[in-house]
Amino acid sequence: MILLLRASFKARQVGMEFDDEEVAADIQEFFSLPIPRSVWEHSKIYQSREFINFVESNFAAPKE
Repeated sequence: MILLLRASFKARQVGMEFDDEEVAADIQEFFSLPIPRSVWEHSKIYQSREFINFVESNFAAPKE
């Protein structure tokens, strides 16, 4: 899942459009689960700072 999220992050960087609210909701829901969050915490050291910031900025509740 993290690799798929990274691929979509890279696609966004080159101009592919995504619904920001839906992406944020997906990230929040997925990483709110204990196992995905634990995997993220152990594997994020292999990701770029920009990607880490993107993912973790979406951990908070979606803005209404």
